[in-house]
Amino acid sequence: ATSLGIGNSSVDPLLTGPSSFSANVARGADGVLQFRSVVLDATGIDARLSGDYGPSSGTLSYSVSLPDLGRIVPDFRGPASVNGTAQLNGQTYRIDARGTGPGGLTARAEGTINANGPRLDLSLDGSAPLALANAYLSGQAVTGVARFDLSVNGPPALSSVVGRVTLDGARVSVPAQGIALTNIGGQITLSGGRAELGLAAEVSSGGRLRLRGPVALSAPFVAGLEARLIDVTLRDAALFEARLGGVVTVYGPLAGGARIGGAVDVQTVEMRLPNLGPSYSALDGLKHVGAPAGVRQTLRFAGLDQAERASGPAPSYPIDLVVNAPNRLFVRGRGLDAELGGSLRLTGTTNDLVPQGQFDLIRGRLDLLGRRLTLTEGSVRLRGSFDPVIDFSASTTVEDATITLRFAGLASAPELTVTSSPDLPQEEAMSLFLFGKDVTSISALQAVQLASAIRTLTGTGGLGLTGQLRSGLGVDDLDIGTDADGQAQARVGKYIADNVYTDVTVKSGGDTQINLNLDLTDSVTVRGRVGSDGDTGIGIFFEKDY
Repeated sequence: ATSLGIGNSSVDPLLTGPSSFSANVARGADGVLQFRSVVLDATGIDARLSGDYGPSSGTLSYSVSLPDLGRIVPDFRGPASVNGTAQLNGQTYRIDARGTGPGGLTARAEGTINANGPRLDLSLDGSAPLALANAYLSGQAVTGVARFDLSVNGPPALSSVVGRVTLDGARVSVPAQGIALTNIGGQITLSGGRAELGLAAEVSSGGRLRLRGPVALSAPFVAGLEARLIDVTLRDAALFEARLGGVVTVYGPLAGGARIGGAVDVQTVEMRLPNLGPSYSALDGLKHVGAPAGVRQTLRFAGLDQAERASGPAPSYPIDLVVNAPNRLFVRGRGLDAELGGSLRLTGTTNDLVPQGQFDLIRGRLDLLGRRLTLTEGSVRLRGSFDPVIDFSASTTVEDATITLRFAGLASAPELTVTSSPDLPQEEAMSLFLFGKDVTSISALQAVQLASAIRTLTGTGGLGLTGQLRSGLGVDDLDIGTDADGQAQARVGKYIADNVYTDVTVKSGGDTQINLNLDLTDSVTVRGRVGSDGDTGIGIFFEKDY
């Protein structure tokens, strides 16, 4: 025959093209069927059967081979085969089967199946490639091999499965988030209809993750999971890099409604204000009709893909997660260099996050053409997104005018506002701040410097030499400028422990000073200093924000 079809979507792809079938079967006087030779030879399958089969006894031998398993499992291409025997004794079948497949798939099954019930008493062992699950994953990919050693005792149900599955060197990629879990190892123990997880993995961007706890094997998949973060690094190359620790818990049905809780400790965050915003934007009402594949890909890369998404609501999970960052939350770029600290509590649901709390200024400055402003206010707030809302202000008095520079808005696209008292145009206020005179009185060189300062503030001037040196030295703070007397000085600061910060100041005249801050609590700090001129001091400070 050619291209047989029996109406089964799993079998029909194996029968495309030419096929042949032959059978040599005899029936004895006792009713026993003798399968002398049964052969199916098709393009996608080769199957053979032989043996005897009667009402209460018999022995059958079989073998099945597939040149390409990808015909029925598209993401899993390669040859596969299974062979073995089945013996009937009364109402009990004794099974002995072995199989192989692509990607390291091996399996062996031994034991009995009671047709009167039915009831299974089987042992299963072997290995299976995790890529088999990719067809059921949306946008993610998993690789590696799972080794299993299981037994099934009882009715054919997951509650009858006992044993363990071992992972070693597996990998899960999440391209949409630009992250992967690598070198996944550990065991999954199956018993009583649930799986007990004990897994560890490395995060591609840095750090490790440990996952432990039970998960029910039947809907709604009730779980009690605990994920421990160990120096996990998350980064967006254009916006931030964060190193995290802590524990995140998930209790309840994974199909929807499981409660997410725990506490995440932010060890350090480097938040960078981007130099340039996107050179594209979406026009209101613009729709792409019949766009070619290349255009659709470009739109996805640009974040302008307007493809329709599934209309069904996503499962909702209650959340009560605390994010602690007492210090080392650095915001840098556009002349801004600030450190913040605080805490945040995420409540509500995953579909409607309700943040409570923010991160406030610890220390910081704003540099423009050698002019230094000490930040007087600063905060970073999250509104359910990794693109936080920032608000920084710095003020200075020039002649009889008070000039305030404020950065506010999303960290990916903050806006600069220059105000003054008495009220002046922004350009005149900037000129007065930088040169002590209005914009109509500055020289050509000063006009170029004013333009450079505006470029820095608007994000087109780069991070500057100081930022590059700080990054290269691996310190938390680097400040090169002048003191109140106009003497050149350099200051280097770094955390030497979670609650200990030190900085060293060196002046062009040779004087040096070492400062040490020890945070005893959130409100009590011990500060000490020692200088090369013999000036020393120590004090205890109580500070509280309202």
